[in-house]
Amino acid sequence: MDSIVQEKVTRFCTWYAKAFPGAPVPVLPKKESDLPLTTVLAMKSEDPALAQLLFAGANGHSAMPADVVMRRNQGQSIPQDAQHLRRAGLEAEAQAAEARGQRLIDQQLVDQARQSREGYEQAMQKTAAWQDMGLLARLGHQPLTSEQIAENRRRYHGKN
Repeated sequence: MDSIVQEKVTRFCTWYAKAFPGAPVPVLPKKESDLPLTTVLAMKSEDPALAQLLFAGANGHSAMPADVVMRRNQGQSIPQDAQHLRRAGLEAEAQAAEARGQRLIDQQLVDQARQSREGYEQAMQKTAAWQDMGLLARLGHQPLTSEQIAENRRRYHGKN
């Protein structure tokens, strides 16, 4: 028995005995349809690497678009690749691509929160500095434009 088949048998038997204690271990499956659906779903959930080892095609990418294969080979799979990876029987890689996408989203949220916090702190510093200024300092700090002067004259004096 070659080492890959031996690894498949050992890992499958170990997983099955742990997942379904007391149940007889079935014949080593060659395709997903060799097992009940609940068993396949449990395997994909609990040990996706085992499901990939048992059910992935010989090259694992026979049914995938070329760009998905290229990103997979480079280790750069994106969340949108997950459906193609799953169809090719690469459940562990599909889950890894989705996890990578979630980490990117989480990092974007952290960055956005940091930028928002920095903007808030700058606004608070500006407000505090403004409040510390006297009236004359405020007028000198932000002189009125000619449009503002004309609007104030019209509003308060009825003049143009």
